[in-house]
Amino acid sequence: LKDLGIHIRLSSRIVKVDEYFVWLDSGEKVAYNTLIWTAGVKANPMTCSRVFNLDRKDRICVNKFFQVEPYQNIFAIGDLANMTGVNGQPVPCTAQDAWAEAKYLADALPLLVKNQRPKPFQNHKHGFIVNLGGKWAIVDYNLLYVKGFLGAVIGQFAHLRYYISVVGLWGGIKWLLFQEDIF
Repeated sequence: LKDLGIHIRLSSRIVKVDEYFVWLDSGEKVAYNTLIWTAGVKANPMTCSRVFNLDRKDRICVNKFFQVEPYQNIFAIGDLANMTGVNGQPVPCTAQDAWAEAKYLADALPLLVKNQRPKPFQNHKHGFIVNLGGKWAIVDYNLLYVKGFLGAVIGQFAHLRYYISVVGLWGGIKWLLFQEDIF
């Protein structure tokens, strides 16, 4: 990242931001062209409300490109950002939505830097699985709504799919075989 000209500050609290500078709690003043704020789940209303528009939950209001208006070079995603979604409601603060926002911004940022306009972000409803014990679950995914034992079976396959993506096929199979001992 350093070779790309990206400067990283760890354990540095931002106390003030404007269009060109960030002030850290150490007293350091950092100039920037593009600010990507990657830590924190809530904007500091004392600091941010002077510069950014915040919603009632102290999230920074962003446009369809995750730009903090009126600035074109400040972006916010995830729990920190409030974007109105396709249904007029804010995009939910879930891990799946934050992941989709990060993927979108990774593709859109190079275009925005070149003053090109990518397609606006479109959030999609992510389903959910609520496991209630080992043999009962609720699954709500697009048009599929299942509860009870069949929901638990679908939930197990969803978890298996996730574990395979993280630890590979054999690790996922071991998880499926050995976790069943609990029930």
